Amino acid sequence: MILLIYSIFYILVRIFVFAKVFFLLCMTYYFPENYPTSILTWWMYFLIFDIWLSSILPNKKIEKENEIELKQ
Repeated sequence: MILLIYSIFYILVRIFVFAKVFFLLCMTYYFPENYPTSILTWWMYFLIFDIWLSSILPNKKIEKENEIELKQ
């Protein structure tokens, strides 16, 4: 149950960060005086960190499939 809540929360955070980066990219392009790139960089660093973290952490489904194959 906690894993399900965590998964939903994680997906919502990822959607929020993606929307924020997309919004800031558009605003930086159209209004560079009001939205400098320095505002965008923190969100891009966070997005890169999230991608790196997702690639490092193991996938639970793969581990369960490997356990089932080993038992057979």
